[in-house]
Amino acid sequence: MYWSGKEADKSKGVIRVELNDYSWNQHEREIKAAAGRLSTPVKISLNDDPALRETLITQLEFLTHAELMVWALRVAQPFLHYFDAALRSDPRIQLGETALKQRSAGQISAGALRQIGFRVNDIAKASQTATGKFAARTFAQAVATGHMRGHAAAASDYAIKTINLLKPDDLAAVRVERHRQLRLVQCVLKENA
Repeated sequence: MYWSGKEADKSKGVIRVELNDYSWNQHEREIKAAAGRLSTPVKISLNDDPALRETLITQLEFLTHAELMVWALRVAQPFLHYFDAALRSDPRIQLGETALKQRSAGQISAGALRQIGFRVNDIAKASQTATGKFAARTFAQAVATGHMRGHAAAASDYAIKTINLLKPDDLAAVRVERHRQLRLVQCVLKENA
């Protein structure tokens, strides 16, 4: 479905996002136009609530690419606390946040942000603990959202994987995080209404 203009159809509870605002990536726009929605398969092993994840993925469709970047960064920020202690003040964290804001403002290209994203992902490679590694991947995927919106779902999944490591077999903790992610979608939508 091609959406023409970001407007709310209150009678149907639908928010329509212009295709060029939906994604800044041509490939993603082509998929969206042809299929109506991007495929967002889970790429890592998770103990998750599949119904809540599907609800989240559906809600993310209402965000423009710029809004999605804000959302992804907000999802990731609490997980900075779970980085390995030696990496919590790594300058690549600030580099990633700054690059994402610059991308949103049109001050850097997708290619430049992608290169910074690789540097940010090196934090995960430098992590000594599994929790630190997945927390860092949460952040790296959030930064990568500035390149392609598909990375936002991955950021949310890495956040769940981090919760799985912190609280093994605790589906209630997973649901708390998924609900937080859903609330953040609503917050971003309200801020930009």
